[in-house]
Amino acid sequence: MKYSFITDLSIENCKKKLEESIVAGGNARMVGKVLNYKNTFWIRQKPLNYTNSYQKIFYGEFVNYEEKTLIRGSFSVSKSLKMLLKVGYLFLIFCLVGTIYALVYEISNGRGDEISQRVAGIGIILLLGVFTYVMPIIASNKNKSEEQYVIKFVSSKLNAKEFKENN
Repeated sequence: MKYSFITDLSIENCKKKLEESIVAGGNARMVGKVLNYKNTFWIRQKPLNYTNSYQKIFYGEFVNYEEKTLIRGSFSVSKSLKMLLKVGYLFLIFCLVGTIYALVYEISNGRGDEISQRVAGIGIILLLGVFTYVMPIIASNKNKSEEQYVIKFVSSKLNAKEFKENN
């Protein structure tokens, strides 16, 4: 889901206030960074007593809009987790293609004694694929309260109001 907020503060003041409240303020519940050269930022809530690899991060940008500042952003998992999931999917596809190839080879050569093992292998690979796909969805549904906390934090620190963009 994409979020848009508008504030009367300038982009420079937005960056300064957000940076102060994340870094210098020593906020115990928030972690983030303002990238001054790109007018972007990322922010997430610190897990209180657990580690959540699937925790979503709010990636946002500051944009000039009619002498005000528009803050746009959305939640996403970390870039390293996205890369790890892509590598995992590629590995599963490679294993699936290899197992299907072996199954077709054995059927075409009349060696039916190992077919059940190949079919079981295909089933296991498909189950791993479903698990790898469903796990981030389940974990992200548990993060809804954290996402709302981040949205309230950003909007309150920047005195921003929700903004409906016409696309």
